[in-house]
Amino acid sequence: MRGLSLILKPLSWLYGLILWVRHQLYDRGFFFSKTFDQPIIKIGNLSFGGTGKSPMTICLAKALSNQTMVYILSRGYGRSTKGIQEVLVNSSHNEVGDEPLMMKKSLPECRVFVAEDRVAGIHHINSLSNDKKLIILDDCLQHRRLRGGYEILLTEYSLPFYKDMLFPAGKLRDLKSRSEKVDMVVVTKTEDNGLAIPELKEGIKNYTKSPVYHSSLKYLPYQNWFTGIESQIQPNVLAVTAIANPTLFYKEVEKRSVILARFQYHDHHNFSVDNIRQWLDKCRTHGVIQIVMTTKDAVRIMEFRSLFEESGIEILVLPVEVYMDPLSWLDFLDRIKAYINQFET
Repeated sequence: MRGLSLILKPLSWLYGLILWVRHQLYDRGFFFSKTFDQPIIKIGNLSFGGTGKSPMTICLAKALSNQTMVYILSRGYGRSTKGIQEVLVNSSHNEVGDEPLMMKKSLPECRVFVAEDRVAGIHHINSLSNDKKLIILDDCLQHRRLRGGYEILLTEYSLPFYKDMLFPAGKLRDLKSRSEKVDMVVVTKTEDNGLAIPELKEGIKNYTKSPVYHSSLKYLPYQNWFTGIESQIQPNVLAVTAIANPTLFYKEVEKRSVILARFQYHDHHNFSVDNIRQWLDKCRTHGVIQIVMTTKDAVRIMEFRSLFEESGIEILVLPVEVYMDPLSWLDFLDRIKAYINQFET
């Protein structure tokens, strides 16, 4: 391990130098950045995945949709298409990406778009009508071509950014100093009743003067994925995950059931017929009639519905919500609404 560390650290330093030069070129005006005269909320992180950007995006969109028309703009990671596309409830994950499709299914009243070029995506959204719009961007802190907006940095409770290292020695994809520029920080996926929160806030305050909040995941009742009907989990199940960090998901499932077999894939894995058949074979071997998945993963198995139904296997999803204590949530929302209201005058 020491030999590997000696190799990875210099690569991290080189990666950090490249990032620093890039940011300097934008900060000093050598690279062009576009500013829009409208409320734009930018949700992001400094690490590679797993901080809960999509649940936070859904949470904010639900909370703000009664105040204004909310549009969500995402990159659409993992999609096979290019350019700007609107995400519909019946879109394919191959066309729009799994996370945007999950957000649209959770927020059918909001319009969701994908565009690798966020500036072009915002121009497209603005061209649709003259009504006032609030645009929430999922995973946008590294998109320096877009300047301004209200920036919310998410960092995970189990590995806050200030304790991490730059890729490839760690999981950081951006400099820790970027946290100085954001408008607020949210520690996500808080566990253990938040015992480490005071320590984490002190560590974060060494990098930014922005307010720091903390949130946890609230698990909702299990649902049959294909019918949307609430369902009871069986004593024994199979679990399938293809997310950055499934640890909390497994912990929650194991509170009420025994996971007899796990199939764990890399984030955004595109499930195949062979994958499905392996799960079904394992279900038959163990006498299991339920497979438990996250909602993000389940959007990638819609085309295989008949295979599960023919085999008598129920797909359960475990929906989640972002939870903050009421006083923190009110303060959190008040700050965001104050930013939005600046554009009303």
